[in-house]
Amino acid sequence: MYYQPIVALADARVVGHEALVRWAHPTRGLLSPGDFLDVAEDSGLITTIGAQVLDQVCALLAERPDLPGPISVNVSAVQLAAPGWLDSVRDTLAAHRVDPARIVIEVTETAVLSLVDSARDALASLRRLGVGIHLDDFGTGYSSISVLRDLPVTGVKLDLRFVQALTAGDSQANALARGVSGLAHGMHLIGMAEGIETELQADILRAQGWECGQGYYFGRPAAIPVTH
Repeated sequence: MYYQPIVALADARVVGHEALVRWAHPTRGLLSPGDFLDVAEDSGLITTIGAQVLDQVCALLAERPDLPGPISVNVSAVQLAAPGWLDSVRDTLAAHRVDPARIVIEVTETAVLSLVDSARDALASLRRLGVGIHLDDFGTGYSSISVLRDLPVTGVKLDLRFVQALTAGDSQANALARGVSGLAHGMHLIGMAEGIETELQADILRAQGWECGQGYYFGRPAAIPVTH
């Protein structure tokens, strides 16, 4: 597991982390999720990988009560639809005696569109426990507003493609980012921008009212989570 810091844009203070899985391949070196997760989903291995990820994250949280904020864990639609997924999450939290509020489940907007009722019920059950639910890659799906209405979402993550397109002057990307920020504030959701790589991007997002951010500008994923 690697951990990328999430910061408060107001003062760059670390307020959480996102857990990112890596595969230490015997011949190809350290592989990022894009190199193997599609195959893992197609083969069904993603369920086992996801369980291992959550177990490692909860073990870290139990060992490090000093870590600021929650740790976000990415969950695919395949995992959510798997029988026993909800029980597995509950059991893992209980086994490590981790406060559910220290975990955030991230689901992509595209994945959410294909969720079956049982998966939606599972997310609702976790939210009642105190687990956060964030909508990842926000703005790339087809029914953003209805998703926010129908799911127990606690935060939205602006897709990095919107962040990368931000400009010093007025632009369509700036207007879209500003609009999503207003939507998040209006619905009392945590607004987070991902893929921040420059000071300009951070400044624009801060001025637009985005609460949190992550990206290489603030810190790269690391095996040991940073706290400042």
